[in-house]
Amino acid sequence: MDLDILVHKNIALTHIIDVPKILNSFGFDEEFSHLDGHCKYVHPEIEVEFMVAEFGRGKSGPYSIKSLNVLAQGLRFMSIVTENTITATYKGIPVNVPDPAAFVLLKYLVSTKRRDPVKETKDLKTANELGQFMFNDPAQRKKIEIIFNSMNKKWQHIVMRVLEVQSSPLFNFLKG
Repeated sequence: MDLDILVHKNIALTHIIDVPKILNSFGFDEEFSHLDGHCKYVHPEIEVEFMVAEFGRGKSGPYSIKSLNVLAQGLRFMSIVTENTITATYKGIPVNVPDPAAFVLLKYLVSTKRRDPVKETKDLKTANELGQFMFNDPAQRKKIEIIFNSMNKKWQHIVMRVLEVQSSPLFNFLKG
């Protein structure tokens, strides 16, 4: 299981929070990616990674989030999930999470940018399974359509290319 935490790359806090030190105290080990230099925190039960929304040309290495003392991986398409959130409560704490419909569309988009075929397959499996589940519920199917229609045309085209191969029902529904 993994937990991806999206942070603003220019987050400003009054005090620096040493996230690696805190995670280490709970038994997490730091693992650096030789591919792009970002760091994830690994525990036998969960992996934690920090992400930032990447725009324009982006950069080849990780983003240093000084106020959290972490190196975050830049990812494209994140505006889909930052603009479409729901609030869930975990142990009494409200947590903003991506709307499942937005998450499905994000996974289809991200799968096209993966260099690692294992990650691409995992993204597609997640998108297909959750997408099929949501497609069977009329309210969720409508939510997928609304979020899809709010995306720019280029992203819509990318999603449709993937859906044509991965999910005929969703492809035909969004095609209209």
